[in-house]
Amino acid sequence: AGLTAAALLAKRGQRVLVLEQHDVAGGCTHTFEERGFEFDVGLHYVGDILGVLLNAVTSGVIEWAPTGRLVDEGYFGDD
Repeated sequence: AGLTAAALLAKRGQRVLVLEQHDVAGGCTHTFEERGFEFDVGLHYVGDILGVLLNAVTSGVIEWAPTGRLVDEGYFGDD
């Protein structure tokens, strides 16, 4: 959200400064390891609102691929 906001402001001519607390900029766009497990916190699919924002940041150069009706499926318990 921070990098997106900075990019949109910069495109409108504003001067921006992005400060990152983590050692890797881009919060939700990387992986990390903890106790031998790797976690992918990156972007997996884009909904309408995020798609509009990313199109605005990139001037519409991203080519989107449809994901179909079912995006994620989770199972919990014995089912």
